[in-house]
Amino acid sequence: MSRNRKSSKTAHVLKLLTNSSDNVNPMINDGFKEEVIHSRIQPKAANEQNDDPKPVAVNVISELVYEIMPEVLSRFNCCTCDVCQAEISIKVMDELGTHYTPIIDENSYRQLNQIKDEKRKIVTRKLVSIAFKYRNMTKHI
Repeated sequence: MSRNRKSSKTAHVLKLLTNSSDNVNPMINDGFKEEVIHSRIQPKAANEQNDDPKPVAVNVISELVYEIMPEVLSRFNCCTCDVCQAEISIKVMDELGTHYTPIIDENSYRQLNQIKDEKRKIVTRKLVSIAFKYRNMTKHI
C-alpha cells in the first residue's frame, strides 16, 4: 500500500456531473470571479444603505427602573450589589409589566420622554415599596 500516492479526481467528477469534456468548474466561471472581485472592491456600507430607519422598541418601565433604582437603594440603605439590584428590578418589572414604545424619529423620542414622565411616579412608588422590604436584609458588599 502506497499512502504517498495522490490523485485528483475533481476533473473526472466534474466531467461526469456536467456531461462535458471541459475541465472547468461551472460554479466558478469568469463571470462569477468578476462579480466577486467587484463586490470586494465596493464598500459594504454602500451596498447596505437604507433610507428607512428601522424602529427600535424601548421598554419604558425597564429604563425607568434602571434610572431610579440606584438612588432609591442608597436612600433606604439597601444592598447595591448586582444580585440584589437584579432581584429588585425583576420584582418591579413583574409587578408593573412592560410598556414598549417604538422609536423611529425625533417625534417618537419626545413621546418616549413624555411617557417616561407619566410612568415615573408609579415606578418610583413600586421601587420604594420593594426597597423598604429589602432594607433589613443582609448586605452583600
